[in-house]
Amino acid sequence: MDLEIKGTVKAIYEKETGTSANGEWSKQVLTIDTLDEYSKMVSIIGFGKVDFATIQVGMIVNFHINLESREYNDRFYTDVKCYQFEILE
Repeated sequence: MDLEIKGTVKAIYEKETGTSANGEWSKQVLTIDTLDEYSKMVSIIGFGKVDFATIQVGMIVNFHINLESREYNDRFYTDVKCYQFEILE
């Protein structure tokens, strides 16, 4: 499933790193405002080899994403994970 979301970057957060049973990992989160008629704020996670270093606040970017939900204590949490992106403006 190939999903895409396009928006204006509003905030970029610090990269997080750590070690798990599978080895080293890193992730970085940014937020965008979608370019829809009724704009929505969306948090996007860049995980592993995805590097948001070339993205700056204010840029318009198209993200290729996967949606992933998990259950914890009878509640569901959904992540928007980016595996590729293109800077448009």
